[in-house]
Amino acid sequence: RRLFGGRWSPSTDATDARDRLIAVVLAPALLAVIGLTDPARSADQRVVLGIFGAVSVALAAVRVWRAVHVGAATQARLAHQVTHDPLTGLGNRAFVERSISAALAEGARARDGVAVVFLDIDRFKLVNDTHGYSCGDQLLIEVGERLSSAFDRRAAVARVGGDEFALVLFPVATTGQARHEAELAHEVLSAPFQIYGADLLVSASVGVALSSAAEPTTDAETMLRDADTAMYQAKAAGRDMVTMFDDSMRDRIADRLALEHDLRRALERDEFCLMYQPIVSLDEEGTIVAGLEALLRWDRPTR
Repeated sequence: RRLFGGRWSPSTDATDARDRLIAVVLAPALLAVIGLTDPARSADQRVVLGIFGAVSVALAAVRVWRAVHVGAATQARLAHQVTHDPLTGLGNRAFVERSISAALAEGARARDGVAVVFLDIDRFKLVNDTHGYSCGDQLLIEVGERLSSAFDRRAAVARVGGDEFALVLFPVATTGQARHEAELAHEVLSAPFQIYGADLLVSASVGVALSSAAEPTTDAETMLRDADTAMYQAKAAGRDMVTMFDDSMRDRIADRLALEHDLRRALERDEFCLMYQPIVSLDEEGTIVAGLEALLRWDRPTR
């Protein structure tokens, strides 16, 4: 609740502006006091100065109150816009990264784990193409509402872009607990959505990354990337499932990137050669070459 239930603090600019405006109130008050205590002035003059000073202080106080109120509201609105998605009202990527960092810091002290659940709605483009973008937007809003309702204040829920959502869960003690929470998020989206008179059935591919106190170097960017990687593995395996991240996924991605890089360099360095494998037919009359198979061989220096 401390991590996910609070609000962002406004910047110190509002405090500085408030201090300057308070000075506006003190200035006429100080002048009025000086005038009232001046023995050279008559009683009538002191009464007039007192009334003038009281009115000036009151007007300045109203101005200060209005300015501070408007300034605080503006600061709060700007802070909300920076960290929240305008369509769903949920947190955005910046909000998620901040939530993960806060949870990791708290987890390091309490020796608790943090889980990041990354959801991507399967074939969301078909919703836009079939029912229109307004229907797609409403679907995203209702997906966010379902996730927020299911997890209440147990998790930070955010839309991190397009049809992708993320949840930050803390504390999470075990891999089993992290999977259970991810499967709950997956199940929440299984019921039909009633949008503009149409029933929409959607599914989601879900990836989960889990940190622990044994990994003090883990940061928000790494956890988001690992959860995203696990989500793409879920899509590659057929969609509509939950996949836990493991280090082998990162290794496979690194190998694929290295392969693509080396392929591009191989073209530049002319490392390919064309060879022909004969296809022969064996019969009683002897061996007859029936055809040739063209093979592109790669003389790869690194492997």
